[in-house]
Amino acid sequence: MKLSEYASFDATGLADLAARGEVSARELRENAAAAATALNPSLNAVLEIYADRVEHGDPEASADGPLAAVPYFLKDIGATEEGRPCEMGSRLLAGYRADKTSFLTKRFKRAGLVNLGRTATPEAGFAGTTESVLVGRTHNPWNLATSPGGSSGGAAAIVAAGVVPVAHGSDGAGSIRIPASLCGLVGLKPSRGRVSAGPDFDDLLLGCACEFVLTRSVRDAAAVLDAVAGPDPGDPFVLPRPPSSWSESMRNGQARLRVAFSVTNWATGERVPAALEEAVRGAARDLQAMGHDVEEAARVFDPSMAYAANRLAFDSVLLLLEPFGAMLGRELGPDFVEPVVLDAARKIGAMSARQFFLAGMPFNLARREIGAWFENLDVLVTPTVAVEQLDFGRVGCSSFDTVEAFREESEKTVFTFTAPFNVTGQPAITLPLGQTAAGTPVGVQLVARFGCEDVLLRLAAAFEEARPWKDRVPAAHVSTTGR
Repeated sequence: MKLSEYASFDATGLADLAARGEVSARELRENAAAAATALNPSLNAVLEIYADRVEHGDPEASADGPLAAVPYFLKDIGATEEGRPCEMGSRLLAGYRADKTSFLTKRFKRAGLVNLGRTATPEAGFAGTTESVLVGRTHNPWNLATSPGGSSGGAAAIVAAGVVPVAHGSDGAGSIRIPASLCGLVGLKPSRGRVSAGPDFDDLLLGCACEFVLTRSVRDAAAVLDAVAGPDPGDPFVLPRPPSSWSESMRNGQARLRVAFSVTNWATGERVPAALEEAVRGAARDLQAMGHDVEEAARVFDPSMAYAANRLAFDSVLLLLEPFGAMLGRELGPDFVEPVVLDAARKIGAMSARQFFLAGMPFNLARREIGAWFENLDVLVTPTVAVEQLDFGRVGCSSFDTVEAFREESEKTVFTFTAPFNVTGQPAITLPLGQTAAGTPVGVQLVARFGCEDVLLRLAAAFEEARPWKDRVPAAHVSTTGR
């Protein structure tokens, strides 16, 4: 199988080929490794390829799983595999190896997915771009002079470039959806509690963070959700599954929905750039043609409480940096931590219990207001990000001296439309439904009520059929390597 042929299949397609014996599991692994080796000098997205996995596979990965033999990569933060490095994009944690395999990784293995290595992330997964002092800049395969977004930027870059059809990501303020949008992918953020964060965490980032994957096809997103969703021992909440699988429900007819769309930057009050507005309005027209009730939202909820809650959530996880660093013999300071992250870690560490408690009040306020707003709505449509492209240095962890300045710029550009739904825990998906004048992707975000991934996947499948994106590939892509 040539690399160009390999890259033309999604994960479901590769698994089917392997199950029918038309391609071997080893051949798939070798193709993924060859693609990563060929493209990574341009992308700087892959931190490490596990040579032993390429050679021998993963003995713990099920040979009978629905995605058996399909290669993927883990993001260098979040889900872990025992004994494998997990440096979280930080000099403070350089050389750290995980002491256990997370529940999500075990479910990936049960699905048959084979982890071949690690992808880049900004320090502590803190930014909406993927650039760090430890690793350097990860490049967007559509335009190598720009960022793929973050914090799952390494994952997005390799999926968009055809290295693997699916890659692990995590999302605390948009970190799956932002890079999926900028790289022309499908990026689903499941509902809070849908995918276990165990065994080390339950409500990671005070409930704002969740983990899943980035994909090129909607059916792959549904297939992976079918494989990994559900509680594990000790999880504090159990979110009921729908009557049928997400893969099945994706093919069912969609009832008439109440849809609103917004094209105003919630942080600034200004209209978003023209390419983003047209992508959203085009999606709204398509939804209306599908028979749904669609109207432009005259106003949306006040996002300021959600932004405040999300800020606290991100800062709170930095309380783990100091003990992690001490375990590795390093002190929390400028020699090992970037300015924004260090400023946030010091400020959250200096808060009293009373201050921390009061700072958490916006969580309830935001959830109540946004929840009430969705009482008369099934789906909200927005741009995924508020900019056409993301330049390096604009929202990096070394681009500002204070976390406040970093957050203000991030909320105007990359977290604008995504972060509120990390606070509410609602499911959201970005789809590559538009493009800029330069031909780079524009993502459109669809948000549903809590627990309604089935609604999003049905709509996503309808969009994929109406406006297929399968054959749109970036300049830096496996098919251009000549192999």
